[in-house]
Amino acid sequence: MPCTIRFIGSSSGWLVTVDDVSAIRLLNPLYLFLGEQICRNPNACITLPPLEAAVFFWDGVQMDNNHHIHKAVLSANPASKPDEYMVIAIVGDRDVELAFNRPSRGNEWTTFYRHYCSFEDVIYFRDCIYAVDRIGSVVYSKVIDNEPRAEYKFLHNSGEPILSKKHLLESTAGELLLD
Repeated sequence: MPCTIRFIGSSSGWLVTVDDVSAIRLLNPLYLFLGEQICRNPNACITLPPLEAAVFFWDGVQMDNNHHIHKAVLSANPASKPDEYMVIAIVGDRDVELAFNRPSRGNEWTTFYRHYCSFEDVIYFRDCIYAVDRIGSVVYSKVIDNEPRAEYKFLHNSGEPILSKKHLLESTAGELLLD
């Protein structure tokens, strides 16, 4: 059976994908070569365990897990910091969670924040994980000893309609921006 792959993020020069059985892969496009199987080169591909989202039903039909993994980002480049990086993901549907994986420490997914409203974006910035929901509330977790710890929340009221998509990004001047 063919495998469906979706791109769910890019960070530190790597692409993040998920397939139809919720296997998450980090791909470094600089090391991918035509004709070579993708996961033969450890510098080109890192396979993470599936991120099991809660099972949701929509009108009596079970939804596939991979559609509940919305976005994933990296805290650092796995090639240059193989023992230090983590992968952070937005997962869920009605109750959305933030989850992280530390491949160098057990390679298991751990959820660390549950939110009633859909997160639209997540970023790792200056040892903190920031996530923004559709109404502009920003949640951030300080990373201490390479794990998310204290959570804080604040509301950003931009005056824009609630329906506009929210994005977090780092400017070229090194500032965190909310759009």
